[in-house]
Formats: sequence, structure tokens, C-alpha cells
Amino acid sequence: MSDSVLGEQVCVGLLAGPAELARLRHARRGGVVGRVWRDMGQALEAVNDFSGAWSLLPDLALAAALSQRQDWAQKAVAAALKVAQRPHWLHSESGALGLEGMHLVFDLALVTDWLWPVLQPHQREALVCAILAKGVENLTPAPEGTRDPGDGHGQLLLARRMDKDDPHCLHPLPPQVNNWDQWFSASLYMAATVAERAFLQPAEGEPALEWGLHFDPGYDLDADRVARWKRCARERVDQALATQVGPDGDYAEGVSYAGYGGVPLVVNLCLRERLDGEDLFSPGVLALPLWIRNQHPADLLYGAANFNDAKLANLPDAGVLAALAARSGDPRAQGIALEALDVSREHFWFLALLGLDPDLPAESVTLPEATAYTHTGEVIWRTAQDRQGVFFALQCGTHGGAHQHRDRGNFFLSAYGEHLLVDLGDSRYAQPSDPPTVDTRGHNCLLLDGRGQIGDNSRPVAGKLLEHEHEGDLSTALVEATTCYEGVDLYRRRAIFCRPDLLVVADRVEGEVSSVTFLLQGHNADGQGQWTCREEEAVFARPGARVHAFYLESVTEFDVHAGTLEGQQRGLLRLEATVPGRTATVVLVPCLAEETPPVGEHMAGALVVSWRGKQWRVERGADRLVVDGRAFAL
Repeated sequence: MSDSVLGEQVCVGLLAGPAELARLRHARRGGVVGRVWRDMGQALEAVNDFSGAWSLLPDLALAAALSQRQDWAQKAVAAALKVAQRPHWLHSESGALGLEGMHLVFDLALVTDWLWPVLQPHQREALVCAILAKGVENLTPAPEGTRDPGDGHGQLLLARRMDKDDPHCLHPLPPQVNNWDQWFSASLYMAATVAERAFLQPAEGEPALEWGLHFDPGYDLDADRVARWKRCARERVDQALATQVGPDGDYAEGVSYAGYGGVPLVVNLCLRERLDGEDLFSPGVLALPLWIRNQHPADLLYGAANFNDAKLANLPDAGVLAALAARSGDPRAQGIALEALDVSREHFWFLALLGLDPDLPAESVTLPEATAYTHTGEVIWRTAQDRQGVFFALQCGTHGGAHQHRDRGNFFLSAYGEHLLVDLGDSRYAQPSDPPTVDTRGHNCLLLDGRGQIGDNSRPVAGKLLEHEHEGDLSTALVEATTCYEGVDLYRRRAIFCRPDLLVVADRVEGEVSSVTFLLQGHNADGQGQWTCREEEAVFARPGARVHAFYLESVTEFDVHAGTLEGQQRGLLRLEATVPGRTATVVLVPCLAEETPPVGEHMAGALVVSWRGKQWRVERGADRLVVDGRAFAL
């Protein structure tokens, strides 16, 4: 290593240069930044081999630059070189760069940037050439058997995976863009910028590195190639902003990926601002913390509405929240970020440190009783700020990238300290996932003659929120997902919340359909859930609360099946209620476990539910629903 002082010079200053490092060096001595710094230091001190914990390399490199500790710098450089020397960064079956290889590009670019002044020339060449030749672009053959002759057996690295003009582009259509694309674009942009600095535009008095000395990439490096890499990265970020983030901060991939995907999103926007002078921090991006917090029925540890590949026990990334709070200057966002830091098992420490503004005041957030998000087609209704209230969420909006399920019109219900009706969440890795993760049968949706919805990332389809109203003690929403079912002329779902504790869900189908099946996924992760069915009523009971489902139409068959929840077998108990015809109307009444149960009676074609000294009358026609004398279009 050279004798240069850590933190007083960087390669490019991708996310932080000497000025930011000096500011952080002072701020880490106390307050919330100091606490994050101590937590980060303890986590790093506990690691023996960082080449086996490569995801912590950016944290270690930033910590070395801030503390000016040569021992940490030596550990980071040694681990980075060891990772660089690994034979391939490819997914063995596809011959293309996978998530691990992409993360290696991302991590090594930050290590190279922050530890540039202490790297010897041969170490710089080894790291930067490895990033480019193994992660960005390489025209030499992939390992034998991993690519077909149609591609010339070439490696499909970041440049080819991100270029829409390449036949092997990862996600060529705008609706397909997801967190992979954001991670890939951040990695590609950082690698291109470091390569430009190292080989094409070295600092004054610093010789350019020697291209191809350590690796034979199979091509020459020039300004046009670097410009192409940056163009591909910028295009993908622009697509992500246009398709994944709504004007109110709603994130189409779901709440789990708002954290994980939020890291490269924030990184990309910071890169564009620092290096290109572009301000892409739109109001929608800055509203993301409020949307994330609104997904949680109560405290963060209790969990969130687990739509798409989202996990019920989801912890948002505190670094993302802190960075967006600082950028917006919103004390509410700061309060959300500090709440997340209090419970965080932080992984991206570098973003938490770089993003925090310790001088921004924090305010606690009062979550609204009713909120509608037009982009994701999601509505959220609640009666309290804590677990003891009723929380209901319904979603039917835009396509959420590769993590989208076939679940338009899906809903989530939590009440009185219990998650009752949930989603199967991220069950991709369950063996087996029953039903398959994206299948409609694993969601609180409707089957038509036993068949579910269509659509995937090769054939994106979407639903839409047509209407949302909230006034006094009543909230209602109407969604449509006609294009998500084959062979139908119309599919709509109306949800009505008669506050504080009665919900009506009504479906309308037009087309050649002889029966519908109404699906309800009971939460059974601890094995303490149970369905009881009789005539036109079903009850799902948990230790602290239960939900009664009363059916307006005659149910010909109730079936209960065990399902997968986030990879856990029998984590769900799925109720399938089959109804002849093309309509289904269900009244859901959550209540405490010890309460006297509600009663549902069929009277003259209507359903009358008696509960807590009040009666609700529900009836319907082909295209309208009537609740307590008030008509709602279907």
C-alpha cells in the first residue's frame, strides 16, 4: 500500500468524496450517527474473513476511510483482491451475470473508489480489470456448456444484460423493470465511471492503468464503449422511475423490495446527481418512506401487508429511509427512518451513514384512516395506530416487475393483534411451494371455473383502481382486473368498510363462467389457525382474534387446504368456497376471540348480519351492491 492518507482522496467520489468523509468523520463522534457508527464497527470487528462476507466490503471500505484505519483498509483490499481472483462471477446454468456477480461489481466499485489512494498500481489494475472483464463486458466464451451456439457461447455480462438493443437483454419491456435492473444499472454506472477515471481520464500526475494487463477482456476500452455503458444504465433507471414508483411513493414490487430495491434506487439517483448534475428525486421518490410505513398495521416488528414477494416480517432498510428523509427535509420521514434504525438489522451500513442528517428534526407519523395509491391500485384502511385496530389493504394496480404475482384484487386483513387473512409472500424457494408462488390460488382472490389469473414478466398484465371514497364511518373502493382473466368480458371487485369492524367484498364477472371460487388465506405460521365451516358461514380462528365470513350466495362446497407462507409449509390454511354463477359476495367480520360471535341470516334474498347491537343488510343485483340501503356500482 502507498503512504497516502485514507479519506483525503478518492478515485471518483461515487457516493462520497473527501468533503463528505470529513463531515462524517466529525459527525460520528456522537448522536444518532455515532450510534450507527458504533453498531457498524461492532459488526465489522466480528468478521474474520471478509472475502466470505463480501457484501460487507463497502461498509468496511467506508469505515476504513472514515477512521483512517490502515488495518481495516488492508482487510478490505485483501478481501477485494481475493474476490476479484475468483474464476467466474457467472450464474453457472445461464452463463449470464446473476445477482451475486452483480453485487460483486457494486461492492468492488465502492471499495476501489474509497480506497483508491492506498492501492498500489497493480492492485488498481487487478480490481478495475476484474470488475470490467468479469462483470461489465467480456466477449470471450463462457464456461463450457453454459451458453448455446446462437450467442457464440459468449458471457452475458452487465452491458449486454442492460442493453435494450441486445437480444439477450434482461428485461427489454418497461413494465418488466424491477430491483434487478436498478442494482444492475447502479453497478454498471459505477464500473463505467471508475474505468473512465482509471484508464481514459486519469488524474493529473497519475499515469493511466494498463488495459488488459491482468485479464484479456476481448475488446478495446474507449470513450464510446464507456458512453454506451452509461447510456444503458441511465435508460434503465429512467424506466424504473417511470414504472415502479408512483406519484404518492407507492412501489410496485411491494414493501420488501422497497427496501432492498430502494438501495440501488437511492444510489442511482445520487450517482446521477453527483456525476451528471441531474436531480431525479421526484416527489414520488421522496414520498416512499410514508408509503412504506403505511404498509404496516402497527409497529414495524409486527409486520406488513405481504403482497407480491413481500415478507410479512419485513424490516424496511433504514439507510434508504434516512437518505430520503435527509433529501426531502421531511421530519415525518426522519421519524420513520429513526424508528427503522431502532429495530434495524442493518446490512447496508454505508448508506445509513451517508444518508443520515443528524440535524433534521423528527416527528412521529399519524397514519391516515384511509389512503389510496393509484399507481399500485392499493387502498389501506385502518381504525387505530396500534395492533388492536382493524387493518385492511386491497391492491389491484400496475405490474410489479418480476416479483409480481397473479393476484389482482388481493387483500390483507389484520385485527386485534392477529394477522388473519394474509398472502403467501415470498415462497419462491419452498420445496414445494404449494400452490406455486405466483398462482392465484395462493391469494385472497377469485377463481373462475377453477382457473386463476394470467400474466407474468414475459406477458405483463395489470389491474386498476377505479374509485376510492372515504367519509365518516364508511370507506369503499372499486377495482377492475378484466385483462388478468382469460375469456371474460369484465371482472370487478368492490370492497366496503363499515367502520369499525365490518367489511363487504363483492365480485362481478361477465362472460362464459359457470361458477366462481372465493379464496381466503388464513394465517397459520405458528400452527394455531383453524377454519370452521357450516352452510353459508366460515370462521377462521386465531388465539387472540377470529374473522367470520358470511356468504350472500349459496356455497355448494367448502374446501380447506394447507399452503405455503414465505417458504413455510402449512403456513397458510386456504379456504375455497365455490359458488354457482358469476357473482360472489362475502361479509367479513373480525372480532376478539372471547367476544360473542356475530350472526348472519338470509332474509328475502338479502344477508342480514347482527353484531354488537347493530344490523347490516346486504343485497345485490347484477351490477350493483346495496349495503344498509346505500347502493354501490359494481
